[in-house]
Amino acid sequence: IYLGGDLPANDIAAAARHTGARAVVISIVYVTDREHTLSELRALRHALPTSVSIVTGGAAAEPLAERLGAMGVLVADSFDDMRASLGGARA
Repeated sequence: IYLGGDLPANDIAAAARHTGARAVVISIVYVTDREHTLSELRALRHALPTSVSIVTGGAAAEPLAERLGAMGVLVADSFDDMRASLGGARA
């Protein structure tokens, strides 16, 4: 499901839990506050079980890749990479 942009982590987590999602995919196109963005993604990771994959992509995801990876958030470099990351999340 598409939830729209600029949603807080707790709203994304609630939607993922409500729908039984196996993955959450987030596009990070432009970051105005790096620490806030990382904080929200950290909160999302903590709000969901580790069985739910969190995958990010987009122009602004790559500069955050090291810190995202450290918190268990995957960064996809391309659509093919994203498809491969989500392969384990399919039924």
